[in-house]
Amino acid sequence: MSKDHAPGEWEPGSGRVRQGEAPLAAVRREVKEETARADVSPDRHVLLHPGEFFGEMSLLDGGPRSASVVADTSVRLLVISRRHFSALLRDVPGLTQTILVTLSRRVREAEERAERLGSTSSGL
Repeated sequence: MSKDHAPGEWEPGSGRVRQGEAPLAAVRREVKEETARADVSPDRHVLLHPGEFFGEMSLLDGGPRSASVVADTSVRLLVISRRHFSALLRDVPGLTQTILVTLSRRVREAEERAERLGSTSSGL
C-alpha cells in the first residue's frame, strides 16, 4: 500500500488529525470495540463508531479540516490522501452514495441544531 492510502493505528487520547490542518481522511475499520470522537467545537463532540468515516469534506473541496479527531480507544484506520480519493470513488462502487448520504444527514443535523439554538436565543 502506498503512503497516501495506508493503514494506521491511534492509541487512546491520540489523534493526528487536527482542525484547520490540510485535507486528510480516514475510514474506520470494522472493529466493534473501537471508538473515536470528532471535536467539532469546544462544546460539540461527536462519537465515531466502527465503519464510520471523517475528513470527507476536506477531501471533496480541498479546504481545511472542520474538526479534530481523537481516539477514545485503540483505533485502526485506513488513511486516504486527497490525491487518491478520486480514484477510490471510481474504484469502489457505492462509496460516493455513502458519502453523499452521510453528508446530507450531517447537514440536516447541523441545521436542526442551528434552528434549536435560534429558537432558544429568541426566547421561544
